[in-house]
Amino acid sequence: MDKYTFYTMDRPGYFGSQPPSRKLSDINFQVDVDICAEFLKLMGHQQYSLLGYSAGAQVVMLLTMKHPELVKSLVVWGAWDLFYNENLEAHNEHKDLKLRDQTYIKYLIREDGSSWEHLETQLHAWMDYILKEYYNQDEALWVKRFEKITCPTFIIVGTEDKFGTVAQGNHLNKHIKNSRLHIISGAPHRLQLYKPDEFFDLITTFILQ
Repeated sequence: MDKYTFYTMDRPGYFGSQPPSRKLSDINFQVDVDICAEFLKLMGHQQYSLLGYSAGAQVVMLLTMKHPELVKSLVVWGAWDLFYNENLEAHNEHKDLKLRDQTYIKYLIREDGSSWEHLETQLHAWMDYILKEYYNQDEALWVKRFEKITCPTFIIVGTEDKFGTVAQGNHLNKHIKNSRLHIISGAPHRLQLYKPDEFFDLITTFILQ
């Protein structure tokens, strides 16, 4: 992997990309898509591979739909296409910080340099935006959008992920051409932390092939 240059993006308004904090009125994945594409253009890259996790997976998929000519390959995990009734319980649990892994919440607050209240406000706004964009939408329209992703695509799913479920992974795999699906048994939403060595081997093999 030494011949590759990696960039990791803190979305505007979070962690290293602040101050200022993200305005609630600016909560939109397309904002992140445009910033990411412009950054890579300014860095002089005419084509690149994209990797995205959870909300980041949505950003890189949307970027690939918008600029398919720029993306050589795509890796997503913890991703989703549309929300169905099966996802609503997990969605509501995700909004409640008290039900989340408290070690992870403390890490987020420390890295974000914010407070419990600020994180909770931002999380509620993001989850409400996600629900508006992805729940009870026209499935046929979304299938047409996924047809725009034509590059080799690798979808990784954990069997214990309640957000980007195995069913979601199967649906993405079905409608994204030239995609393949890998399922990691027992892995939760943050599967990259559950089996980091297996995860790294998987994405390395895919990108280098």
